[in-house]
Amino acid sequence: MSSSLAVLDDQNGWNEKQLAVLKQIGVQGATQGDLDIFFNYCQRTGLDPFARQIYMINRGGKWGIQASIDGLRIVAQ
Repeated sequence: MSSSLAVLDDQNGWNEKQLAVLKQIGVQGATQGDLDIFFNYCQRTGLDPFARQIYMINRGGKWGIQASIDGLRIVAQ
């Protein structure tokens, strides 16, 4: 299952393929610390950035994490 983009329970950080995809969808300027925090949020909430359930967005030079409406629906279930 190494070709999958899914965040696994036993995973400790983003793998190379996941990082490459994240950079394509807009987090290319994020620091390693920001990416680590984003990974923690994704793993803790179970939301999938590759299914567009959660995003890391740069606003005014600061990175924030935001759930999409689909992500919020999953949390509500």
